[in-house]
Amino acid sequence: MPAAGRTPSSTPLERYNAKRDFKITSEPGPVRTKPGKQLSFVIQKHDATRLHYDFRLELDGVLLSWAVPKGPSFDPKERRLAVHVEDHPVAYGTFEGTIPKGQYGAGTVIVWDNGSWEPVGDPQAGMKAGKLVFRLHGKKLAGLWELVKIAKPGERQEPWLLFKKHDEWERPHADYDVVGALPDSVIAHPLKPLDGGPVASIQRAGKVAAATLEAGKASAMAATATPTKARSKRGPAPNGARPRPGQASAFDASALDGARKAALPETLSPQLATLAKAAPMHGDWLYEIKFDGYRLLTRIAHGQAVIFTRGGHDWTHKMQPLADELATLGIDSAWLDGEAVVLDAAGLPHFNLLQNALDSKRSSAAIVYYVFDAPFLNGLDLRRVLLWSRRAVLKAAFAGKDNDRVHFSEAFDIPPAQMLDAACRMGLEGVMAKRRDSTYVSGRTEHWLKLKCSLRQEFVVIGFTDRSGSG
Repeated sequence: MPAAGRTPSSTPLERYNAKRDFKITSEPGPVRTKPGKQLSFVIQKHDATRLHYDFRLELDGVLLSWAVPKGPSFDPKERRLAVHVEDHPVAYGTFEGTIPKGQYGAGTVIVWDNGSWEPVGDPQAGMKAGKLVFRLHGKKLAGLWELVKIAKPGERQEPWLLFKKHDEWERPHADYDVVGALPDSVIAHPLKPLDGGPVASIQRAGKVAAATLEAGKASAMAATATPTKARSKRGPAPNGARPRPGQASAFDASALDGARKAALPETLSPQLATLAKAAPMHGDWLYEIKFDGYRLLTRIAHGQAVIFTRGGHDWTHKMQPLADELATLGIDSAWLDGEAVVLDAAGLPHFNLLQNALDSKRSSAAIVYYVFDAPFLNGLDLRRVLLWSRRAVLKAAFAGKDNDRVHFSEAFDIPPAQMLDAACRMGLEGVMAKRRDSTYVSGRTEHWLKLKCSLRQEFVVIGFTDRSGSG
């Protein structure tokens, strides 16, 4: 069907061309493109007279375009106005920049999301009928969506509605506002494809490293620390640069700023996280899975491990096989901080299985311990060392030594909203956010935040479930 304002006799990009002076604006010229193997889509965040989102689908060599004032939502109840505007050239899909004042659409444009799309049914027939159903494969959007024309004959504009179809990707808007959670350009801040990736990688994480997910193939955030005393005083590498894999094993913990020789204390109170409603907007943070288990502190002296709850109760007798495995790590002395879990058949942490394992004299279920911090390690007090450096030293200590019961808990470099979204889809408890430049402080701080999928119901039919040992 003709785009808004286009007569049947006009060429697809005639109105696009007429609105722009290409001697002034840097926008792409009106050139039609032969279709590739996949149809592209792009959503551009356009800060013009009013901020809006330009939703564009490639079809027949051009980008069909709609202006969506509020942007998209994963909530099927949120039916967003989408005004059909002139077709754009396919090359416009990579355009970012500022349209000069006095030109049509003057203002700043960024690529908010992009990827490929699949029409459900005949897209040309759908456009003609005013109902287009399609699947998106983007970095921020995925799943089934629909555009429905609501324009009445003779209207100057051509309003449609854009909304999410019911599928596994839908989320209540109150739980997840994708526009607010992920405001940045996917060109300036690249993301990996969303659909298919987070769920699959969270399953892999539970089974293998129990760390977390990523959009696409899981890739652990390389630990950042400095291999020499000279570099350690300069702090993190510029632009968050990470060392090469395997580099951590060369780190000299005693050279790190804040490290000092100290006797191993008999007791240690853990650092606790503050419950947060949303991911932090500022600062340099790393993200881990919030495990559905018991928070445990392990004291290793002369290679022998004693396991304590966060309240200081000795639980070694409940977890003797785990204590034996910790003794095989080759660590002479340490306080290790982590979480004990039992994995279900899908490889995901399950609190009830852990509770059953602890209550059973046989304890046939394998309790797994994910270690995420080391306040003390091999004669050094690391509490004043920055988190990213502590974790690098810890990872080096675990290199080639973790086993079926003890693992280093990876952190991942993934947008927090995307990570939390996938964690919640898998039924996990949530995500931990920790400032990379924070020290280890006993007690509750705002340098560690917990982002929970929902408040857990603590009462069961037969009574109260004690979660005092959970982190």
